[in-house]
Amino acid sequence: MTHLVEFDYPERFVSDQVGHAYASTTAIYTGVSDAYRNQLLTRSLTQRHGDLWETEQ
Repeated sequence: MTHLVEFDYPERFVSDQVGHAYASTTAIYTGVSDAYRNQLLTRSLTQRHGDLWETEQ
């Protein structure tokens, strides 16, 4: 199920696929990689503060 989260499937879809009634239950059993966490953080910072975030060229 972790790979579904890392491929940006919606949390509700992943929960339904594994038969959990609540997304919070799925979160207990889902661990994402450090690279994925960094990707999410970079994406969020770029969207919210693009003028302050330096991008590599």
